[in-house]
Amino acid sequence: MSESLNLTNAAAFQSFVQSYDFNLMGRMFHGFRSAQFMTPHANVKGRLTLTELEVGTLVKRFKKEFNPGQGTFNFKPRHLDVSAMKIDEQIYPQEYASTYLGLAQRPGFNHKDNPFEGYILNKLFNKKDNEKDYATWKGVAVENPTDTSPMWDLMDGFLKKIADALTATEITAVATGAPTLDDMVTQTESVYKGLGSEQRLQRVYVFTSVDNWALYGESYRKNYGKYTERQMISGLEGLRIDGGDAWVIPMPGMDTSNRIIATTIDNLLYGFDAEGDDKFMNFQDQHRSIDWWCDFKYGVQIAIMKDYAIRVNNQA
Repeated sequence: MSESLNLTNAAAFQSFVQSYDFNLMGRMFHGFRSAQFMTPHANVKGRLTLTELEVGTLVKRFKKEFNPGQGTFNFKPRHLDVSAMKIDEQIYPQEYASTYLGLAQRPGFNHKDNPFEGYILNKLFNKKDNEKDYATWKGVAVENPTDTSPMWDLMDGFLKKIADALTATEITAVATGAPTLDDMVTQTESVYKGLGSEQRLQRVYVFTSVDNWALYGESYRKNYGKYTERQMISGLEGLRIDGGDAWVIPMPGMDTSNRIIATTIDNLLYGFDAEGDDKFMNFQDQHRSIDWWCDFKYGVQIAIMKDYAIRVNNQA
């Protein structure tokens, strides 16, 4: 022990050396990955009515008398509804000074000095996009939402719309059973092959959860060979289905769902009022607080809910 240095009182107060790094850490978010695989519709204030034209059989046996078809053209409306949503946040930057975080502030007791504003805003927008992506797929509108209901309680996502369409027999499910390592590839191919031949001549995306996308790749390696064709599509790695321009896409918003969904980009729709509504934050100094808010509208729909246009398996 040093003869001339007395550290007893200092050690009793804090017996270790500490410094602070104000480069904040935070969870990574996958963002609004669904956007690149859907068709956008802008300026939707509440409801956008889309119309499907069904065309019946045209060609019949010749006879000289004129005999027009009955009900050949059928117009069927389908609605894309959007819900109003918001983000409200409030910070008192001077409260940082009551913790070690106050060390990151500039000199002066300034109510506008928020040293973490940029980082917080970046995470806010990333998390908002995460919630938007989750609601796109797993949203289930509750009958009586509260002021604190999350986004996925305010709207029906694709999985709910598909479940409702199956119940109403608008579409029928391809029987696959639960996905396994032995048959994930054959299950996925059976869903894809259930589409109409016209759809299969276009580029088709087969959406699965991230876990089932990985299972598809593993199943292919185990049963057919390791060289699965892969392609980066809008920032996500697609796995090609043999025998067509069809790609298995990992969709993080599907979470743990075992649903397999095969369709084209033009069949999945999302609506909003102005595109920038949820991309910019409003700020207002309110005495000593800084108030942040953002108001926007959002909703999704499947344009044609028929077996030739969309096929799904019988797993939820």
